Amino acid sequence: MDDPEVAHLSFSSWQIIGSPPPGTVSALALTSGVTSTLFAGTRTGLYRNLAPTQDETWQRLPKAPLEILALGLSPNFANDHTLFAGTGTGLFVSHDGGEHWLAPSTPLPDPVILCLSLSPNYATDGIVVAGTLEEGVYFSDSRGAVWSARTV
Repeated sequence: MDDPEVAHLSFSSWQIIGSPPPGTVSALALTSGVTSTLFAGTRTGLYRNLAPTQDETWQRLPKAPLEILALGLSPNFANDHTLFAGTGTGLFVSHDGGEHWLAPSTPLPDPVILCLSLSPNYATDGIVVAGTLEEGVYFSDSRGAVWSARTV
């Protein structure tokens, strides 16, 4: 290893923190701050662990979409509680930490969303991008309210 930063990485501190009950985990998102929350997206929905370093308790969020393939958290999640989910049937957004969800309209109905990313300046610019199976990249600068297709 030529990179001294990589040479100091140690995986001996990994620990099992349990797993959401059924299914394979296809997406993870971890909040930052004094207390972290870990979200896990699966085919059967979204699960939340409020203390991932201390607890193995997972709570299923019953109103979340199914078949989650991607998750994206607002960099300001501690204040705005915004979470995006990409699924096999479209995009979804929650402004209350995953308790309730909206499905904004997208250029193609029911796109398969494979990945999501929010701008580091999301609080001021409202930029969210989503990678789709069918149409390249979707772009929003309205906090996910309005989307346009951007081909690659």
